Amino acid sequence: MMLEFLLIVLQVLIVFLQFVFTLSLIIAVIYLLSHKVEWKKGEGGEPTTVSIVIPVYKEREESVMVTVNSILAQDYPRDKMEVILVGERDEQESLPMLERVSGLIEKHGIRSRVVVNERKRSGKGAALNEALKHAKGEVFVAFDADDRIPPSYLMDGVSLLKDGYAALTAKVYREGDNPTAKLLHMDTVFYYTIGLPAIYLVAGGYSAISGEGLMIKTDILREVGGFPDVLTEDAAMAIKLSEKGYKMALLGDVIVEKAPERLANHLKQRKRWFGGYFECFKMLLKSKVPLRHFFGLLFLYLSPLNLVSHTVTMSSFVAYWIAWMFGYTPITNFIITLYAGFLFYWGLFIFFIGNYFLTMLVVYSISDTEYEWLMPYTMLFLFYWYILGLVVVYSIFAPKVWHKTERWS
Repeated sequence: MMLEFLLIVLQVLIVFLQFVFTLSLIIAVIYLLSHKVEWKKGEGGEPTTVSIVIPVYKEREESVMVTVNSILAQDYPRDKMEVILVGERDEQESLPMLERVSGLIEKHGIRSRVVVNERKRSGKGAALNEALKHAKGEVFVAFDADDRIPPSYLMDGVSLLKDGYAALTAKVYREGDNPTAKLLHMDTVFYYTIGLPAIYLVAGGYSAISGEGLMIKTDILREVGGFPDVLTEDAAMAIKLSEKGYKMALLGDVIVEKAPERLANHLKQRKRWFGGYFECFKMLLKSKVPLRHFFGLLFLYLSPLNLVSHTVTMSSFVAYWIAWMFGYTPITNFIITLYAGFLFYWGLFIFFIGNYFLTMLVVYSISDTEYEWLMPYTMLFLFYWYILGLVVVYSIFAPKVWHKTERWS
């Protein structure tokens, strides 16, 4: 009786995972056929005051300076800018460095200050909320260390906010020299070319907001209570904006951030993202967002399950064929029982057609672009997603604890 119950539970889980994966493919097709989502470009206008926030926790000075140099190169009036560097109470070693960097910024005619988050560090959101207490600009902008920002970013973003949007997100591509960094680079290009715009379409104008380059009107950020205390505070902002009826935009500018050099750090970063999305899912269930926004954001926060579906399907059918070749009937019989009837053919569809279509979407996202040189890495993409599926499973059960992204080896 217990074995039969476990079999039913596994079959229900497989049905759910295959449904999520299939729905993702359908939504991608709808987006590609509709062409209704546009990455917008700012058109200039009267500059307003901006507060630029850089949370710093165990960062190299050169990494902080990459972002600072990009800020100094902005085509924006310096008397309209202020930079807030946020240090941590439990990481005193960085404070002298932040004071040096702040002084350098001041020498370039931009107001700057160092503030310290006195709370026990629970995530980036706490540091941003500390900066929010001191922000004097009409627009709140957040960057990370090692961000390379286009010179027109502030002007583009501010002009877009004046068109009636409360917040915006940009494209954030993560680049590096090792193979895993190139896979992450390709994955982010794919996400911002197809994944995020498709979610924005389905959710009626809402999606995750990337923490690098996040731009929001300061008074609205204060009105919604600042950043939530979750692992992905940026992704959760869509819920807060939707509840208040504020619109968000997609800005077509590209911010480039350094990808982690080591595979272990890369997977740790993804674990935090996945865990944060599941925290956002719980937040969404308690929210009062409109129905269309709810289902679009539900799809967003459960999107890591696509990776689990891919991993489960690949594992099951590869195990089946290996066992069949060696005549090991216990495994083949178990998988046939598990994928009974229509489930088996649905799984085959995902294994062959679904994975082929997914690969073609990745190829489409980098074709005829400056990122076409990543094309050889598409051969590793399904294996990369397989590994990420295992990370998603781990993140479901692992403690939801914030870990800093270690970009350097």
